[in-house]
Amino acid sequence: MRSSKFSNTYKFLLLLPFITRIIEESIFPALKIGGKGITFWAFLVFWFGTIMYNSGNLLISLKNRIVYLYLIFIGAAFITEFLHTNSVYREASTTFFMFAAIPLYASWVLKNIQSFKYIVASFLFYALVHAVNITLNISIFKMLATGDSDEARATISQKLWFYTNLNGIATTTGTAAVVCFVIARNVTNKIYKRWLYFLTAIYMYASAVCVSRAAFLSIGVIMIWMYLKYRPKVKFQYFIPLAVMLLLLDVGPIQKVTNLFFGRFAEINFNTQGDKVDSRVRVYSNVIKYLPEVYLTGVGEGNFYGEWGQKSTFARIGYDEEGNISGMRVSPTHNSFSQIVFYWGVFPLFIYVLLLITLTKMLPPRSDTSLAAKITTIFFVSTFVLIIFTNNFNYKDFTVPYGLLLGLYLRGRYKLSN
Repeated sequence: MRSSKFSNTYKFLLLLPFITRIIEESIFPALKIGGKGITFWAFLVFWFGTIMYNSGNLLISLKNRIVYLYLIFIGAAFITEFLHTNSVYREASTTFFMFAAIPLYASWVLKNIQSFKYIVASFLFYALVHAVNITLNISIFKMLATGDSDEARATISQKLWFYTNLNGIATTTGTAAVVCFVIARNVTNKIYKRWLYFLTAIYMYASAVCVSRAAFLSIGVIMIWMYLKYRPKVKFQYFIPLAVMLLLLDVGPIQKVTNLFFGRFAEINFNTQGDKVDSRVRVYSNVIKYLPEVYLTGVGEGNFYGEWGQKSTFARIGYDEEGNISGMRVSPTHNSFSQIVFYWGVFPLFIYVLLLITLTKMLPPRSDTSLAAKITTIFFVSTFVLIIFTNNFNYKDFTVPYGLLLGLYLRGRYKLSN
């Protein structure tokens, strides 16, 4: 675990997965090599490069309870999926590759603390690409002509160059805004500080325009968590980005956008008799409806999106412009916990919750006021909120915060200072 020179080869390996992801989501979205996207191949290069240049620290990163829990969770998912007919293993295999990257990132943080800087920089650059995409294509004033929040979000999606998952963009850029703001508060160089504040504003604008409830809630939870953890030294500085974002949507003529945003909350109405009901409410109602039937072993991913799902009320029929039926798709549960239950039942869910609790216990202590500790906490809290709003519990962006967290935990355990 001795420190070694942080060469350009190491930097390339750390930056490669995010660089290829930017290319895959923007420049060449349909590019496939051997049936796989270039991010998949970049991950393999990252994996083999880590084995070649950092195998000692990788072995240390693999020998911990987090990895053991991951393996139990993935094993339970594969076994349960196997017991169901029409198995596909898609989510289970994707989960395996996502979790496999966590000890990789952890091993580089363990090798040299400089790696932390390059991992965070790659995430910020990834978020900046999406922020620039929105900033150059979406005028917040043009949104004033929209009728409601759904129409506003549809308008945004149509005008973007690439990647129209607005909740994903909003959460990524919102987290980047807080991280960038915290870095700016900790640097002394005035030029760097000004540029970081400028980037913070770009990230905040991009997140605000997406009109995402999940992103605003995520940023709010981050602010409260950081204040409670580091008070009284930091006072209210962590609330500044959230306050600016709210003001951005509530000043002068932009106030209508605020109405669009809060209109999305107003749509959350369980009274279905003539009132507009939010789509997530309908999905959660279906979850409650079928939970007694599936909670023990689930129905399997293959069946959830196949025969079982198409016969359930999760099914959504699509229509073409002439009103004819064009197809059918099954809506996910929009929640990681319930999605795991519907796939594989309560035992994998129990392991998943235990995994999250273990990760929370690994968070840096309050006494650790280093910039790395603060950034890692921000990343983790953001993903912790995100799993409530997304069914993609194997979301690849979870890899970086969990890897950083494990790496810092191991550094503290072995009392490393390099």
